[in-house]
Amino acid sequence: MSRLLIIPLALIVLLAGAMAWSGGGGVAKPADFRFIPRGDVITLDPNQMSYLQDIRIAYAIWEGLYQPDPATLEPKPGVAQSVDVNENKTVYTFHLRPEAKWDNGDLVTTKDFVFAWRRMLETPGEYSYLFYYIKGAEKYLKDFGGYVSDPDKASRPDFSGRAATSNRCWPMPARKATSASATRMTSL
Repeated sequence: MSRLLIIPLALIVLLAGAMAWSGGGGVAKPADFRFIPRGDVITLDPNQMSYLQDIRIAYAIWEGLYQPDPATLEPKPGVAQSVDVNENKTVYTFHLRPEAKWDNGDLVTTKDFVFAWRRMLETPGEYSYLFYYIKGAEKYLKDFGGYVSDPDKASRPDFSGRAATSNRCWPMPARKATSASATRMTSL
């Protein structure tokens, strides 16, 4: 009979030892921030994101020209320090915050945003069509396609030095548009 009690007693002693070793089995202090994704993160490539859990992570780790206000969810400047809009709301000039930096300490520049926009057009993702509101984006995509299909006959299209011009008037600035220092975005 005593042999039957030794096994459960040994298991109880092992369990008590494991609890003591792991912190006593008490409740840990709650975390300052908890985030529970609804599903697995598929990609952290902004160009290929299409699932809500990916987009939520992107909002948490990256900041665009605009970001939603935490209380009202209205768009407010993010990387942009200020935005100048012309009278008919077709030209947006973004002025970047001088303290906007990457995690390695490099300053965020207009070239970073131009690179991201070009990449979105050159390697299309599910939401690349949103860039078609920018005047010249579809032409750039067509020219780039010609360059990729025969680089000897076509030169690589150049996007630098152009103001991004939209094909429509926007009632309010886009939330995640991106630019740096003083880049213009124009809409018709």
